[in-house]
Amino acid sequence: MAMAMAMALAMALAMALAMAMALAMALAMAKAMAMAMGLALAKAMAKAMAKALAMAKAMAMALAMAKAMAMAMGLALAMYN
Repeated sequence: MAMAMAMALAMALAMALAMAMALAMALAMAKAMAMAMGLALAKAMAKAMAKALAMAKAMAMALAMAKAMAMAMGLALAMYN
């Protein structure tokens, strides 16, 4: 009888261990998924940032061109006058 109890206890312990291991694995998988999601998010953010940066660069270039044109116009006006 004691032997059967000990065996049942051992089985329960083994089951608990297996469940704990399964839980740990599920947690690890969830962590990996979260990391992958984070990576994808970071990549998308980097892409968006690069786009915004390119737009800002284009704006700056357009501004510089407008400045140069205004200066040229001013020079032409000064020369005309």
